[in-house]
Amino acid sequence: MSDSTTTTRLLPQRPLNRFSILDNEPVHVWAVAHSDRGQLSSQFHLTERVAEQVAALAEISAAPITALASLRELDSATRERVRRLALFGHDSRLVITDVEPVDGRIMSDKPFALRVHFASSPLHPPRLVSVRVEWVGEPFVVEWLVNPGDLTLRYVDVQFDERQTLPTGAATFRVSLWNKAGSEAKFRTTCAVLPSNPFALNLGPSGDFVTGTWSARGVRHGDAYDTGIAVTLSNGDGSPVGVHTQFVWKFWGSGVGSYIVEQGTGNFGGSITVPAHNTWGGWISFTRQTAAASTASTTARRI
Repeated sequence: MSDSTTTTRLLPQRPLNRFSILDNEPVHVWAVAHSDRGQLSSQFHLTERVAEQVAALAEISAAPITALASLRELDSATRERVRRLALFGHDSRLVITDVEPVDGRIMSDKPFALRVHFASSPLHPPRLVSVRVEWVGEPFVVEWLVNPGDLTLRYVDVQFDERQTLPTGAATFRVSLWNKAGSEAKFRTTCAVLPSNPFALNLGPSGDFVTGTWSARGVRHGDAYDTGIAVTLSNGDGSPVGVHTQFVWKFWGSGVGSYIVEQGTGNFGGSITVPAHNTWGGWISFTRQTAAASTASTTARRI
């Protein structure tokens, strides 16, 4: 018999390569030349004369950012937009505009490459890119030199070899880019690593967790203990996969495999279809109406 009740709901899935709400979004930044006055005019809604002045400053001024303040026809809001979205000829700043897997996705236990898109001035091109990888194991760092061919393409591909493959699950990439002037650009993105086998089920906390072990933790609300579990189904195949909506759950006394304190069944209802090369997510909430309830580890399996 079970003393706990379960509640389920579906979780909206984020894009495969923007899997966290904390990830950066792609931006459009470009190095301005005198010939770009038409683009300046259309993007920032400038008159032709003002766009001509901005383009001239971008090309000849040693301090174009400061020189923008001399253009009285630029209001403060437009001036700030130009500063954020345009790089000038003498600009020492650089920007990472996007980071994405070269093949569109990362597959488990296989080498892959991350493409780092950037924008910089011709006088201060990027020289070194560093990627810190945060996954289920110890974080590690991969560094890569930017070569002249990368500068022409405006992106660099950072290679991860057989020693740096990743298991199924989420992996966060914190990318840093430097030039010789000491300027640094940063970008964060999280990718859902798809299973090469080609299907996987992952469980994790959906809310409170135990620090250090990332185990789901029951929290008391009034006279009940609530435990939230996130369920992620990952499909590494090129075709969609249907899955039964029923599941079996178990509370273990002192870790999975010790002794069962409580068990039961649940159902997500409707139907589950995991799209090709994508993920499906659900949420299970366990509520136990007892003052004697305690934190327990949880496991669920598909039936």
